[in-house]
Amino acid sequence: MDKKDVILWRTLFGGILLSSVLAILDLQNLAIDKGFPLTQPKWLLFSIGIAATGLLAALFLFLTWTKYFEKLKASYDAFLRYGEKLKWLVLIFFVASLAILPLLVLHPYLGGLIGNRLWIKIFIFFLLSFLCATFLRVVRIEFGSKNKTLTWAESLAFAALAQLLVYQLVIASLYITDYPFAIGWTRDSRYYYASLFFAKEIYGQNLPLPILHPTLHFIFSLPYLFGKLPIWVHRGWTIILTFGLTWAVVRVLSRKIHQQIYALLFSLWAFLFLIQGSIYAHLLVPSLIIFFFVSPKKIKRSWITIIIASAWAGMSRINWFPVPAMLAALIYFLEVPKKKSILQYLLLPAVWFATGIASAFLSQAIYIQLSGNGARNEFFTSLSSKLIWERLLPGNTYAPGILWGAVFLSAPLILLAISLRKKEWHPIRLWGIFSAIFVLFVGGSVVSVKIGGGADLHNMDAYFVSILLVGTTVLARGFRLDSFSKYPRGEMFFAATLVLAWFILRGGGSVEYDRGAVNASLNEIKTQVTSVAKAGDEVLFISQRHLLAIEEIEDIPLIPEYEKDVLMEMVMSRNTAYLGGFYHDLRNQRFGIIVIDPQTDTLLSEKRSFAAENNIWILKVARPLWCYYEPLVLYENVGVELYVPRAEAVEGCD
Repeated sequence: MDKKDVILWRTLFGGILLSSVLAILDLQNLAIDKGFPLTQPKWLLFSIGIAATGLLAALFLFLTWTKYFEKLKASYDAFLRYGEKLKWLVLIFFVASLAILPLLVLHPYLGGLIGNRLWIKIFIFFLLSFLCATFLRVVRIEFGSKNKTLTWAESLAFAALAQLLVYQLVIASLYITDYPFAIGWTRDSRYYYASLFFAKEIYGQNLPLPILHPTLHFIFSLPYLFGKLPIWVHRGWTIILTFGLTWAVVRVLSRKIHQQIYALLFSLWAFLFLIQGSIYAHLLVPSLIIFFFVSPKKIKRSWITIIIASAWAGMSRINWFPVPAMLAALIYFLEVPKKKSILQYLLLPAVWFATGIASAFLSQAIYIQLSGNGARNEFFTSLSSKLIWERLLPGNTYAPGILWGAVFLSAPLILLAISLRKKEWHPIRLWGIFSAIFVLFVGGSVVSVKIGGGADLHNMDAYFVSILLVGTTVLARGFRLDSFSKYPRGEMFFAATLVLAWFILRGGGSVEYDRGAVNASLNEIKTQVTSVAKAGDEVLFISQRHLLAIEEIEDIPLIPEYEKDVLMEMVMSRNTAYLGGFYHDLRNQRFGIIVIDPQTDTLLSEKRSFAAENNIWILKVARPLWCYYEPLVLYENVGVELYVPRAEAVEGCD
């Protein structure tokens, strides 16, 4: 049997065997957590089914070392040809199979049991991948001008990627809900900051533009052009925009791969890869601009592109200042052979880098002046925030740890990058490529450990984009020169997809809510804040400010200071001037009522998830708040608490 086939089938059967063992352990832990015995008929049957499948996989795995497996595979392929007359029906089965895993996770009963059980989901994923690949072998889809049908490896890779794509899209779509209150810490604050670009129309006053992520909030603000829209439209726009820009970046890169099937497989893989990197939409914009327009053969166009992309980055995030120019330099090192002296060869990327940095600083300075924000230091809070180096390693804030998570997610691309050979690439080109990747990896790691970060891999964004660019170029070059002919191609994609499966299938959940209870809480909050506003007192929304932006709560004059995201940023960066104003307003009981998340006085141990953020918030916000304000009512079902001024300040606060 062909060595490539051996690798494929051993990977598949080995994966099924391993995941079956881990799925049974997952099932045992589930039974302990939920307090039910596995001897119940339905759970016993489920356990036996997993074990039997694992044993069958072990048998097939053993057979791959014998001559009988090739005969078995040939017999199975011959059997599948009988289904060719039912191609359309089989194609329907294929599409239906893609919905099985999401439906299981979202099922009202089963989802609550297996939704967070990774290895049960991975076990199901392996089985469905084989089933869907079988359907594709029956349908015999043809690709390219030579009408080439999919091999088993390509079928398995496509089936696995299609499964993960559908699962990812379904899970992401759950966020597009009409639930009126905030979901998570920051996501819905985006809609308030986006509304500031239309402050005059929405709030009747000119307000300072956002301090954090201005370009992100600008592109998120476009639905406000159409007036008052429900919250689900804004949420839908953010998902569509992020996924759309991600797909655009991927498609621009995949142009380099001329083999149709591998361009498609790569596009699907790269799309899911970037989604797992949690890259913000506004940071995909300069990447897209650079990838589309920069070319060492068109120097003038490249100069303009670098300046524009760097200016956008300058108004986005401070750690992205050098990224557009570094991506352009990577394109240069990847495409331009060294035919000059080293200094002459490095001159153009060096000048690009300096120009990009200068453009970013200039655009940020212009934005600060135009934004209406008085304190310039509020734009540089990340430079003075505490660094929590433990978050580089596995822990409760992000289970895999930033280092392991980033390396494991990008492992297929790293393997492609290190396949660059000195005999084919001049050392100075390799030095330029790997130096850029290393610098962006280290930079992303440092930003990830800043207090407030480290919950996912989104701060590794520049590294992920750069390694994807390099990996794509190496992949396309390998296919073009046929240097991958002795290596498994479809098998390579299938193995890379298994890395994605581990990340994607860790996620799940739903946004279901008691509509009557939630609307009742919303109406009570409206009544409370409206009565205070009518009495002439100020209402401060520290959280849930998006309710004002989408006009779910109307006729409440907006207090622009002390929104939760910025307040937390100033707390973490120890901005004493900003916090001094906050404490002064609390002491003077400036606000008649404050809308905030439920507050607690429980300090967490350092090993707990986001312990540092929780503790500093309690010390710098919650306790000063309790000195001069007291809880009025807690709406626990929607995560809102109202505070009103105390008759007397707590003793010892002054």
